[in-house]
Amino acid sequence: MSKMGVLPKAYHPRWRASWSFGRKAILPARPRSIAAMPTELYREPCEDGDGNRYTVIVWRLYPGLSSTSYTLDTGALVTYVDERSFEIDRTGVIITRLDCL
Repeated sequence: MSKMGVLPKAYHPRWRASWSFGRKAILPARPRSIAAMPTELYREPCEDGDGNRYTVIVWRLYPGLSSTSYTLDTGALVTYVDERSFEIDRTGVIITRLDCL
């Protein structure tokens, strides 16, 4: 194993970029932080007009921010319409929260 540990050489704080083919390599000065993974906030039980049941998962995209994203438990994207309904992006079907019926 290298003396610099497990970080790739270009991201290690002690590594200095060298001249390559007459141009300076453009590399970050310090290791980049890993992007945060989305966090599941809660699940909403929903139903469409035909009685088919769905589960909408509400995700927080970045810690500390109030932005949210919505998907079905199958992974399909969902758009928030109003405080009681969502629209499935792929099919255009409007689904309603069960506690609002």
